[in-house]
Amino acid sequence: MSQGPVNSRIEDVAVVVFAKPPDEGKVKTRLARDIGDAMATGLYRCFLADISAMVSDFVARSDAAVTPIVAYNRDAQHAGYAEFRRRGFRFWDQGEGDLGARMAAVSQRCFDAGARRVVIIGADSPTLSPRHLRNALEALDAHDIALGASFDGGYYLVAMRRASPQIFKGIDWSTDQVLAQTVAACRASSLLCATLEFWYDVDTFGDLIFLKTHLLSVLQECESESVLATARYLEKLDAAGVFS
Repeated sequence: MSQGPVNSRIEDVAVVVFAKPPDEGKVKTRLARDIGDAMATGLYRCFLADISAMVSDFVARSDAAVTPIVAYNRDAQHAGYAEFRRRGFRFWDQGEGDLGARMAAVSQRCFDAGARRVVIIGADSPTLSPRHLRNALEALDAHDIALGASFDGGYYLVAMRRASPQIFKGIDWSTDQVLAQTVAACRASSLLCATLEFWYDVDTFGDLIFLKTHLLSVLQECESESVLATARYLEKLDAAGVFS
């Protein structure tokens, strides 16, 4: 499906990817402590490429009208966003404030544009698949909010069927309390919240080792061309002795 004019309305579903530009020293900083800034940044570029491929595949296969959006940070023309541009994503500025304020603002903009359901993901989980997006939308049939729980106590996905800025307030971002605090915020607002299958982000060297092993099975089950860039880059890291 075409993204349409930048200011056109959203017919049904908006899938939003929150993504930083891959600037060396500003992304994957914890991972960079073990593999260096250059390799960590190169890996993140592959994450962006694979996430854009996965979302595009979901758009192409979905029975719903899906609008893909990248919520960019700082510079929409950054070369690191090239795959999103090539695949026809809309580009929306994340805006100011903490992560919660930015997600609240972008989701509100989606609903203002006509969206009936909004799914937000990040770019730190390169093995996410169209299945995760489908499961989130299915959960919204009976819930107000769906959260994809991550093993580190946060979440890799949030989906909603109406603007719910209150679930993004008072959250201690980048801690292991994010998921629990968000679920509590949903309950406090009488919002029905579904918790989806656990998944993982790749932020540390331990996560990277897990990813390397997990890719062996993911590549056999892959629904699309996603994870291929990441898999090739891990081969490069392996050849460079990173895992030795």
